[in-house]
Amino acid sequence: MTHWTSLKGQVVDLLGVEQDLLHAPLGLMLFALLAVALRRRRNRFGLAVVGVFGLQLVNEIFDAVQWVIWTGRIPWAEAAQDTLVTLALPVVILAILSVHRHLKGRAATQGAAVAAHGPARHLRP
Repeated sequence: MTHWTSLKGQVVDLLGVEQDLLHAPLGLMLFALLAVALRRRRNRFGLAVVGVFGLQLVNEIFDAVQWVIWTGRIPWAEAAQDTLVTLALPVVILAILSVHRHLKGRAATQGAAVAAHGPARHLRP
């Protein structure tokens, strides 16, 4: 497990952020990489969020083992905070893309209805 801790320290040094803030950019980068890797899937953004969540859980399991070895306890609040910070931006992006897709679908449906039936005509009194 010390290799895991060492790797995380190197990533912190590389990105130049504090370890508490490391989760936000890594969550966003993982989301983007997974979305690109899954680009042929219709639900790629949802799957990318699920993938980020899964990888974050693995990270927290490794961290929990380290904490038990070091202190004999698991800091649950810190684990929850790390998970929320990791998922925040991917979930916001997923929500924006979902709303955009919904609005785009509504516009296409309304456009098809106008094309099929013509524009609505006002009745003369």
